[in-house]
Amino acid sequence: MHQKIILTRERLYSLIWEHPLTYFTQKYMVSYNSFKRICERNEVPLPPNGYWSKKKYGKEVEMPELNSLDKESKITLYLRPEGDQRDFGDLTEMDQKILEIEADPKTNFTIPGKLPAKLDLVLKETKKWLHDEIRVPDNLDYYDRYHPGPIRCYVSKKQFSRSLLLFHVLLKNLKVRGHEMIFGRYNSFVKLYGIEIEICISEKNKRIKVPGRYGDEYKSEPTGMLSIQTGQYYYSKTWNDAKYIKLEDKLSAIIAWLEIEAEAERLRKIESKKREEERLEKERLEQERQKLIDSELEIFKELHRNSELWHEANKLRKYLKEFEKHIESTGEITQENIELLEFGKRKADWMDPFKKSEDELFSDIDPFKLLLR
Repeated sequence: MHQKIILTRERLYSLIWEHPLTYFTQKYMVSYNSFKRICERNEVPLPPNGYWSKKKYGKEVEMPELNSLDKESKITLYLRPEGDQRDFGDLTEMDQKILEIEADPKTNFTIPGKLPAKLDLVLKETKKWLHDEIRVPDNLDYYDRYHPGPIRCYVSKKQFSRSLLLFHVLLKNLKVRGHEMIFGRYNSFVKLYGIEIEICISEKNKRIKVPGRYGDEYKSEPTGMLSIQTGQYYYSKTWNDAKYIKLEDKLSAIIAWLEIEAEAERLRKIESKKREEERLEKERLEQERQKLIDSELEIFKELHRNSELWHEANKLRKYLKEFEKHIESTGEITQENIELLEFGKRKADWMDPFKKSEDELFSDIDPFKLLLR
């Protein structure tokens, strides 16, 4: 376990101009180059060449100002244990998460010699499941979840005890990190930050040749080498026993991977939800815009329709006046022409959108459609 030291940019800036770089490489788990990169990433200026010589002889050296950043970050360094020459200056996200977990005072990855007398409920269920004493409820749908349940363990009897010890330590540390186990009809899951990630343990088998009745045959034989499978589909990882590093030494890395992937998936879901909300909002705005267009188009069509009817009604009236003048000037004022004038006036009033006079015979006729024929 390595002690973590968190510094602000201002504090690092102050220390850098008080101590030479060897101070940092000896006190913290950084190399000369990785420490310089830390300073460059955080825009913390380093003393120029000759600074310490000038300072030794009391000469004045101007210190550059520490500029401000839009987003001030914290700098994490690890105290160097005696004899440990490793460089933690350029750590991957996974390395940093492992160190964070191992530095957590609540975690403990020591594997006990045997299981405690009082078992966690999940381990109790797992132990029963390994010994065929319980079955997973068969009335569950695929997305149904329950607790407690058995962790899926596909190992030989010789590995029952070791598998349970591994999960005893793993579960205990997952719990202190704020995570939990949940169970479905076919799988066991770790739930982190609201995200479910599958987890199970299995044992590798090897094919061996055995003599058979009609020649050589092959059968599978357990190897004692265990694997812990985590995740599925586009985020998954398998942790295997190796010759020199066993699963017992990889438990902090397993939790680190689970936390990183769960957080990434949580952020993916937030981003996906945001994009969906943006899509729906865009769709809603487009629908409202189209609704407004349709509404205004209907109003415009009605205005245009009434305009056409009004013009046609006035054209008809103008014609009727000219017709009336004509029959007066020619002496053709007959009963038939008088009735024709009255008929035309009634139809002009029926057509006029400002008058809309009723016409019993034309009650089912749209005057605008009549004009379009």
